[in-house]
Amino acid sequence: MANSSPIGRREPAPVKLVFATWSKAFLNELAATSNVSAAARHAGIATSSAYEARRANPEFSRRWQQALCEGYDLSVVTTFGTLCGLD
Repeated sequence: MANSSPIGRREPAPVKLVFATWSKAFLNELAATSNVSAAARHAGIATSSAYEARRANPEFSRRWQQALCEGYDLSVVTTFGTLCGLD
């Protein structure tokens, strides 16, 4: 029997994460890593859910792009510092 505990009772279905909660965690991690898969894992969602939200929500799409730019900027600064021996 699917979704049943060892004693035969049904377990509750997994709770769907609220967009306001996961999107903040996702965007923060995306800004830190520029990695959509890592950001989705950090937020506890499927990567496909993030892409669906981006297609459906223009504001989220804008914030996604902003987070990616922040992540790329951080990556460039970190790489430059490493190459110049500033780390």
